[in-house]
Amino acid sequence: MSDLISRQDAIEVVQNRHMMLSKEKVLLINDLEELPSAQPHWIPTSERLPKISEDVLLSHFDEVTIGWLNSDGSLSIFDGQECVNADEVSAWMPLPEPYKPSVIEKCLGENCHE
Repeated sequence: MSDLISRQDAIEVVQNRHMMLSKEKVLLINDLEELPSAQPHWIPTSERLPKISEDVLLSHFDEVTIGWLNSDGSLSIFDGQECVNADEVSAWMPLPEPYKPSVIEKCLGENCHE
C-alpha cells in the first residue's frame, strides 16, 4: 500500500484545519496546487494485470482504449457495439481521476474566510 495521498486529498486536509488562519490556508493550498502530480504510467501486461472488472486504459495495437480484465484472465474492450476480446494488449494504466475544480475556482465569487 502506498503512503502517498493525492494533491486533492492534501488540499481537503488543509481546508478542514480550523486552527489555521484563512490567509495561511490560501497560501498553503496555492503551494499544494503547484506541486507536480503523480501521473499514472503505463504498466506492461507482462509485469502485472489490472484488477478484475476494473475499467482501465489499454494500449491495444496503435490505439488507446478503455477495457477491463475478465475473471478468466482475458482482457476485453467495448468497440462501440459489443464487448470483444482484446488481443495484443501491451500495457495498461489506471483511468485518471475525474475533474475537480481547484479551491481557487471554488472560491471565486464566494467568501472563503471562516
